[in-house]
Amino acid sequence: LYVALSLCALALWGLRDVQFSESPRELFRSGDETFTELERLYEDFGADDRDCVVLIESEDILSEPNCALIRELDGALAELDGVEEVTSIADLVVRSSLLPKPILPAADATDEERDAARDAIEAHPLGRDQLVDPELLSTVLFVKLYSGELTVETMNPMIEGMERAIAEAGAPAGTEVTLTGIPP
Repeated sequence: LYVALSLCALALWGLRDVQFSESPRELFRSGDETFTELERLYEDFGADDRDCVVLIESEDILSEPNCALIRELDGALAELDGVEEVTSIADLVVRSSLLPKPILPAADATDEERDAARDAIEAHPLGRDQLVDPELLSTVLFVKLYSGELTVETMNPMIEGMERAIAEAGAPAGTEVTLTGIPP
């Protein structure tokens, strides 16, 4: 019994030296060459631990209400504190004339214009199989958070802001919006 109590007392005394880092990356930090190379890669191309994905699923991702939803979320998420960049099909353009034309159909688009948008998405390098699935049943918005060390304390308000923007956008009936990625 005395040995167990002594070991418990020693363990409690040692707990005063235990520290927890708020940065998830600190859990994996090491002094070896591989981690140093990873840090250099992050400096050149940005870290992958600050990317969130908003997934929109529907029977017709290019319907008028869904196009409006995509535009609204693209703008609302880009305005949030801590968001560096949002990439979605709302950002894609085609160059069929002198001025670039958005791929995402306008709110008052005709059926022919929506069909042309489907064709343009298929032909665009970031369209089909990248930002939009081949069946046009889902699309993603990539949300890149600001660069730097993200801690749990700084991430939580950003994630809550994204969740609030998604809720306020009000997905049309039959459309599901999901926030996912590394931080959430």
